[in-house]
Amino acid sequence: MTSVVIDHIMYITIRAKGKQMKTIIAAMAIATAGLVWAVDYSFSLPDVHMSYETGACVEVINYADTNFSCENMPAKFHHVWVK
Repeated sequence: MTSVVIDHIMYITIRAKGKQMKTIIAAMAIATAGLVWAVDYSFSLPDVHMSYETGACVEVINYADTNFSCENMPAKFHHVWVK
């Protein structure tokens, strides 16, 4: 009789731990996907070369399929100071 009770308690404990592990794995997968998206977004931002003396735009280097220029500045970019 005690063996049946212990087996039942073990089954419930293992089942509860399995649910916790599924939740942890799902959270880690979502966090990893978010990190991959953030890195991809960061690498696709254009570089804007600005003159150190005048503060004016010198050149825009596009990495994604965009067509930004000094006249058509992007809203977000990597700021690079040049001579």
